[in-house]
Amino acid sequence: MNEARSTSGIRSVRAIERFAMKNILAMIAAFLLTAMSSFCGTDETGFSKWYEQGVEHVKERDLPSAKQCFTRALRCKPDDADAQRALDMTEERLDRQYATQPNTTPIPLHAETTRKSNKTSGLRVAVRNHPGISEGEYDWYVSTGINDNYVLQYHEQEGVQLDIMYVKRFLGRDGRNRFGGSVGGGLFYANASGQGAAGEVDLTGVGLVGEGAVVYRLLESFILEMGGALGVGVADLESTSFGVSEEYENATYLSWTVKGGAYCRLSANMEIGIEVGYMLFESSAEEDRDGTIADLTYSGDGFQGGVVLAMSF
Repeated sequence: MNEARSTSGIRSVRAIERFAMKNILAMIAAFLLTAMSSFCGTDETGFSKWYEQGVEHVKERDLPSAKQCFTRALRCKPDDADAQRALDMTEERLDRQYATQPNTTPIPLHAETTRKSNKTSGLRVAVRNHPGISEGEYDWYVSTGINDNYVLQYHEQEGVQLDIMYVKRFLGRDGRNRFGGSVGGGLFYANASGQGAAGEVDLTGVGLVGEGAVVYRLLESFILEMGGALGVGVADLESTSFGVSEEYENATYLSWTVKGGAYCRLSANMEIGIEVGYMLFESSAEEDRDGTIADLTYSGDGFQGGVVLAMSF
């Protein structure tokens, strides 16, 4: 009797346990369904919501948000071909966008210094010697033609030339090419003189000067140039011939120079250079003495050298 009661009690307990377990499993399933429903609504409703939002973000060009929306839509309908295609296209566009964006990595200090030191435009101030006057030619004209012509020789008395020019080098976009060129232009001041048996001549000229050169970057901070320069301007001439002093204020001045230079960088914005070359020049004036016209031409040539200070900006 007692054994029957005991067996009946055990069965009752087991029945209660089975009933409780079924209820717990049902509650868990209901909770999961509720959670999925809150995330996606129903599968179709959640899919539509996230897919439409993804399309709107694409129209607004907000690709990261569009990618997130299409991913959520696929969680609701993993096998939807349209959502998968939209996600793939969005990721592809994002990859292209990231590939074309500029590198925002900070430039190291040494790289920044190198970039600044490769500046190719700047102002040059050059101080050179100027060859002296070696020859004077006098042509006298009257109404009947040439009346007289003679040439006087002078002992050259060298002077000085000062150039202030803007020069631009062409050594590639980053200034690091080996070969290139340069062009420049600016102002010059020059003086020179000559002495001879007939007297003395002094010349002072001002005007425009232009130059061009072939450039070779031998080292990071050492650059070579080879080219030429042309100067055009006006001059004041003071001449003393056979005891007679004359002054000509509107004389012309013309010079040609073939030269080469070596430039060493002192800092990111400054260079110092040495130039050597060969220069020819002449200055001409006209004199009218009661119908008798005299053409006067003074000229000279010689080696020229100087120091150049260049400032980049």
